[in-house]
Amino acid sequence: MLHNKRTLLEQNKALKKSNNIVNSTQLKQNINNDKDINYNNNNNLSPLKTNLRDIIAVNGNGVDSNKSPTSNGPSVNSDQGLHSPTSVQSQSQSSSKGFFSSWFGLSSTKVEGTPEFYVEKLLQKSISSKPLAERLQSLRVTLTTAKLSWIKDFIDCDGLAALENVLERYTTGTKRAISRNSDHDDRIQSECIRCLRVLLNTESGFNQVLKSPSLINSIVFCLHTPNNKLRSHVADVLAAICVMSLEGHQFALSAFSDFKQFHEEKFRFQYLVESLRGNKEEEESSAFMEYKTASLRLINAIVNSPEEVEERMLLRDEFHRRGLSELFAIFKTSNPPELLLNQIYLYEEENQDDVDELYEKVHDLVRDANDPISIIVGLIRQVEHDYDLYLRVTETLKNLLKIACNDPGEEENSQNDTWNIIELFIERISSVTNIKEEWQIFLNRFHDSIDDITGQYTIINENITNGQIDKMRNKLNELESKV
Repeated sequence: MLHNKRTLLEQNKALKKSNNIVNSTQLKQNINNDKDINYNNNNNLSPLKTNLRDIIAVNGNGVDSNKSPTSNGPSVNSDQGLHSPTSVQSQSQSSSKGFFSSWFGLSSTKVEGTPEFYVEKLLQKSISSKPLAERLQSLRVTLTTAKLSWIKDFIDCDGLAALENVLERYTTGTKRAISRNSDHDDRIQSECIRCLRVLLNTESGFNQVLKSPSLINSIVFCLHTPNNKLRSHVADVLAAICVMSLEGHQFALSAFSDFKQFHEEKFRFQYLVESLRGNKEEEESSAFMEYKTASLRLINAIVNSPEEVEERMLLRDEFHRRGLSELFAIFKTSNPPELLLNQIYLYEEENQDDVDELYEKVHDLVRDANDPISIIVGLIRQVEHDYDLYLRVTETLKNLLKIACNDPGEEENSQNDTWNIIELFIERISSVTNIKEEWQIFLNRFHDSIDDITGQYTIINENITNGQIDKMRNKLNELESKV
């Protein structure tokens, strides 16, 4: 009896050693082939095209559907004689623990290698960072070789929710508070993002992502890291979400607003733009250059995706205020790679196209510059996209109507004087481009222009010029001589 047990143990060790060699070789091969997700063989999420207005082709059957079905995930590659990492791992572990499981009465709640197995493992909160990263890597390799039916099963058993749970813990949850951006934490986030890249390339996966704004929030929060490779993966995923769905675009904008609040930014997109500046050491890094290119792809996706030209212009104005235009000028003088330069040119060309379109739109709205109805309609349409601005313009029009309805009383010219003052005020202020810097000059000129109407002279500030004083004295002398 003891002899039989010893023989079984020796056979088990030999089989385990053999399987480990095969497993190690195949896993290494898969990882090498999947440095950035194997686009050529598996048709996963395609790189964004240069012109983001073009339709980005995302093949719903992005996973090889010709593979023979298996019960536990990826199929065996009969040509190479090697099993997939999941099936090899399953054989290795089952062979190594089969004897001991029967000896000690051990059992697993889920069949290893199934979608349910991966979801169960991802939801274990007691697991440390290193083994979690390894499980995510195993899942990612499995997804890149799995059938569509396996991927659908993974989604149906809340696989996306499990990935979101992991991302939340390592971006905004307790794990993030305890250890910020350790190598294992970055690896965990990176593997999650790469899994999502595969899932987004399937129709069911993409639709499920759009049903979870909180997942898109977690993806955006992964940008907050000095790891340029991770940030590049995140930027590409977000760019695809923005371009392929208007709903996804809105979720991404909302996520950046939440990012601003959580990280106590003063403005939205502040971190995204500031992260492009880097330092001297980073500027020489190819990983940082790749991140800058990916980040500009994301920015182009954000500003070019909306259907309305007014919304696109508002988003560009937001990035302009964050300093993006100044960064473009710096990038152009630093001999940037062609891919980065193409994204800059794309941004500028699309901006010019929208400026031209907006000009034509306004021109069509105000066909007759002397028609008051056409002018008012054009004014309302210009501000209707901004609710606060729309309310202010509407209130201003109401007040103008009140003035028109006022009884002039005994003074026949009082209403004319009022309208003259309003006209002069609007005419003067329409030429002001910077209120804070030009306010004093504007007031001086405005008061000069209404002197004849009001018959009053006001000192605007203590630095009034001698010429203005002499002018007022002369006016006073003229009045005294008439008395």
